[in-house]
Amino acid sequence: MSKRTNVSAKQPSTSPVAPRLGDDLNQPTLAELLDDDQWTGAAIGHDLNGQDLRRLDVSECRLTGCRLTGAELQGARFVDVELVDCELSGTSLVEAVLTRVELRNCRLSGALLTSAKLRDVSIVECRADFLNMRMTTSERVTFERTMLPDADFYGARLEMCRLFDCDLTSVEFSTATFLDTRLHGSDLSSLRGIENVRGVTIDPDQVHDFTLALLAAHNVIIDAEREPIGREA
Repeated sequence: MSKRTNVSAKQPSTSPVAPRLGDDLNQPTLAELLDDDQWTGAAIGHDLNGQDLRRLDVSECRLTGCRLTGAELQGARFVDVELVDCELSGTSLVEAVLTRVELRNCRLSGALLTSAKLRDVSIVECRADFLNMRMTTSERVTFERTMLPDADFYGARLEMCRLFDCDLTSVEFSTATFLDTRLHGSDLSSLRGIENVRGVTIDPDQVHDFTLALLAAHNVIIDAEREPIGREA
């Protein structure tokens, strides 16, 4: 009789896969970048404020100190890209595709990622107040130590996502879908649409704030005093 061997199935990693960059990155001029809709294997640090870069294809690039305020990047594709100390306030990334992308110490205030698709994305120590993530699809996306007050995740799908130690003040989660998502260390006291927050994991220290926010969403009043029973004279 053959001996039976039990092999446990390997669980898929929930950590984002890091960008894959080459060792030697070229350094194109601003004119060269603006004349091309495909940026590959480049180190970039130019001022790109307000530029129309729709459908841009960026791969194996490192952007450091780039200014992209108000830039139009609708439908852009980012694969294996690092962004460090970049300014993306008001940048439009509507319907963009981000795969193996890391943002560190960037500003994304009011950035638009509506209907974007994110996979293996890390957003670390960024400022992202009023970030618009409506109807996005996110898989293995991590927000870590990031300021997200008034961000909008309406109708978003978050699968194997992590929001660790983030400011989630007044974040909108109405009609969002969560699959294996963790919110450890984040402020949950004033979430909007909290009644839709199902399928998440929190830590014990967050139970009080989460419960109070949920009760408030259902108009439950906590009052130790009972109304008197009996007829009025």
